Parts: sequence; structure tokens; C-alpha cells
Amino acid sequence: MASRVLLNFNDQDTAPVRKRLVGKGFSAERVVIEPKTAFDYRWSGTPDYLALHDLSLNDGETFVDGELSSRLCDLTNRMTFIPGGRAISGWSATKKRANSFTAVYFRTGEMSGEIEEHYKSVELVPRVYFQDPALLATLKKIDELLRHRGPQDQLYGETLGLTAVIELLRMLKTAPKPAAVPKGGLSLAQQTILRDYVEDYLHTDISLSDLAAVVDLTRFHFARAFAITFGEPPHRYVSRRRIDYAKQLLRETDLGMSEIASKVGLKNNTMLARHMRKFAGVTPLSLRRREGL
Repeated sequence: MASRVLLNFNDQDTAPVRKRLVGKGFSAERVVIEPKTAFDYRWSGTPDYLALHDLSLNDGETFVDGELSSRLCDLTNRMTFIPGGRAISGWSATKKRANSFTAVYFRTGEMSGEIEEHYKSVELVPRVYFQDPALLATLKKIDELLRHRGPQDQLYGETLGLTAVIELLRMLKTAPKPAAVPKGGLSLAQQTILRDYVEDYLHTDISLSDLAAVVDLTRFHFARAFAITFGEPPHRYVSRRRIDYAKQLLRETDLGMSEIASKVGLKNNTMLARHMRKFAGVTPLSLRRREGL
């Protein structure tokens, strides 16, 4: 099975380090990415794709079948599943640390007849950057095997590949469906998760898909529940939080306007001034003068 993720690096001299294992009905590879590297990636094919990420990004976007799925940057111990016939693509700019991912490509029909029968009964949908402790433990064993593979490890590798598919099946069968939206809106736990997420990623371009994924809702249901709960649409809430933080930085620091704009997720000081006038009724400079700074 000659499957592998296609990688295209901005620096043509950069090449990832790959270690591979091939077994009956599956193959696995561990790919090491150099620190502070920017690259594009794409996977599509008939095998199913399952990956464990150990990546920390400064920035990046992930698309499933051409539609934006995530801008999450901390991918440590996150996993991705893409059924055969679907496609994942995107770009990443890694931080200055060790970065890698381990991918498993498999065809259940070639692994076990019984596995294939169970597999056919499960709805196969892409899952991007999810978490599952049991599957994570198995993929970590595959990762470790690829790091230190010996001549007698073929059987062990095939066993781990089969185990990963079984754990994936279990997860797909037991994964809860997207939570129904309560008539009153989001739960207190969901509100806390969302507030924390917005504060943590205020410096980035937060999308509706990102927010909906955090609380496991579809974008449609999320937007409706958010408006019921917070009394305003998600984009307006995020914009208000950007300006609240900008006002804090204007009062408490001597940072320049461009730096403040960057810290609150706005592209430049012109956009900062526009948002300040819209949401606070003042310009950044007039606020700083009023505060005597």
C-alpha cells in the first residue's frame, strides 16, 4: 500500500524524515517536521486515513473536502480520521519545537472479514482533531514502534494496526451525536468552555466553525443557541471581546497601535480604530489621551 500524505514545503531544501511500516491491509508512517517550518499538506485516496498529531503551530488552516474545518493550533495528542474517498488539506506554520505526526492508512477488507462487516455498519464521517483515550494509547504505541522498530516487530506492528481499527470502530459506534440545543440556549459548561476558548484565541481569526466544534454542535445549531444565550451573534461577541482587551492594553501598557491590533486579532491599526469607533465610540488615540497615557 503506497499511501502517504503529500507535503509541500515553502523552503524547497526542507525534507521531512519518514519512517514506514507496511502490513496486511494497512501501512503506517511517522513524519518528523523541522521546527519553524511552513508547509502545505493534502491527503485523498481509497484507503481510510487515521493520524495522531504532535504539532504545535503558530498558524494554520485545515480543510475537509475543500471546506474550512479548523484553525486549531495546539494539535498535541489530537487525532484525525478521514474515510476513503474524502479529502483533507491545509497548511501549517510550526513553532520552534519538535513536531511530528503518525499516520495509519488501512483497508479493512484486507485486514479481517469480521472487521469489515462491523465497519460497514458504522457511519463513516470525517473527524478532525478529536480526542479519545483508548485510541490515543494505541496510536502512541504505533508511534513508538516506528521510532525504534526492530527486525522482529512486523507481527507486533500488524497487531497494533488491527487494534487501532478496532478502537476506531468502538469510538465511531459510541461517539455521541451532536448535542441537542436546549431551548434556553447553551449550558453553563458550554458557556464556560466558549468564554475560555475566545480568551485563549483572541489573537487569531476565530471562525464560526471553530466555536461550534468546541461545544460539538453544528454551525446552524450553535449560532442559534449562542444568540439565545448571549443575546448577540458570535461574531459580535468576539468583536466586543477584542475591543475590551484592546481598551485594557491601551490603559495599562505603552504598546503601539499596531502591536495592540495584533494582540487582539485585528490586522492593523486602521482596523483597530474602525472597531474601536464601532464598539466603544472612541478612537484608540483619544482613549489613551483621555486616560492620560
